[in-house]
Amino acid sequence: MSTLAQCIQVSMSTLEEMLRSISAEIPMCIRGAHGIGKSTVVHDAAKDMRSDFYSIPENVQKFNHGFEQGLPVVERRLSQLTEGDLTGMPSLDSDRRTTVFKPCDWLIQACDQPVVLFLDERNRALEGVKQAVFQIMDSRTFYGHKLHPETRVVVAENVGDVYTVQQYDPAEVSRAATVELVPTVDELLAYMRRIGCDDRTIAFLSSHRNHVEYNPTTVEKGKAAFDSKKKYPDRRAWVRLDKECRKLNLLNNPSNGLFYPFVASMVGIEAASAFVKFIKEYKYEVSVEDVLTDWKAAKKRLGATASASKYLDIISMLTGYIEKNKVTPDQAKQIRALMLDLPAEHRLKLFSVITKSGGQKNLFTISSVTNDIILATTTNAPLPTE
Repeated sequence: MSTLAQCIQVSMSTLEEMLRSISAEIPMCIRGAHGIGKSTVVHDAAKDMRSDFYSIPENVQKFNHGFEQGLPVVERRLSQLTEGDLTGMPSLDSDRRTTVFKPCDWLIQACDQPVVLFLDERNRALEGVKQAVFQIMDSRTFYGHKLHPETRVVVAENVGDVYTVQQYDPAEVSRAATVELVPTVDELLAYMRRIGCDDRTIAFLSSHRNHVEYNPTTVEKGKAAFDSKKKYPDRRAWVRLDKECRKLNLLNNPSNGLFYPFVASMVGIEAASAFVKFIKEYKYEVSVEDVLTDWKAAKKRLGATASASKYLDIISMLTGYIEKNKVTPDQAKQIRALMLDLPAEHRLKLFSVITKSGGQKNLFTISSVTNDIILATTTNAPLPTE
């Protein structure tokens, strides 16, 4: 079932801000497809959460965690738990001739100190486990143990007809602030740049967005329904593939007989065919240094391969450079020359990248020589001369 109109859809950056801002007593439920970054956004947000609890020297020493580290994340996959994993083991109280349950250490941790309690795959869990989680979300207590007042509860669920999951319980839904994570491709590319993925992988995904992940409105449009036995690409798979390709040096040796079957095994046949072709032809590409040194010469090198998709590759490379480096006035002039050759849509996209990623210094340096181009583009006026 499509989740359209069932809950609000948010980007990665919006969800991260929501997780940091929402009160600890309000649980958050994150819905979304597999491999889109549900775990990543929780861990990233937790790094920016602060608690004075961890500024007390005794607590820092006891829990081996400091204020600047944010909140620890205690993560459990509910589909792998049974009721006993939550209630714990019975312990004999010889004085009263009764037994009491001793909960598992991870649940006590969420009671003794502020953490982000991240419970994944709720709608794959056993019914008894779901009921236990319901009580934690509702009353923040379980078997006589109460969560720390600053502990935040976040649950995650996979959504859609392609998953084997249980039906939603309206009472569960009502207890949490519920969103569907729909990250943009640009957020994926920014994340991949941040963790050091290869520029070629990023450039491919920037210009071949239909291969980023399964999407019934793009890659599979007009084809058969989703095939659960078929290997499809997803965001997590691309990140893992890039890491393995760098480790095995496959991107620099695309003729290696292992390259294609390795890529296809991780992102599927269609995406692999396009990716391998892209990497093999990458020697005809230009580097970001080529663009920023002499755009006209770089454009000449591109020759007949210059196209809208190639321009997207270049914009992607520039994004990574602008985020990490200070742009000189001479480099800004080359960006101006590039802008004059870009299609209008790509021209505005590049300017958007500059304003969002370049910082104030780069923004001033670049905009001082490109403002007239952007103004002409937005008003449909003739472009200025070089």
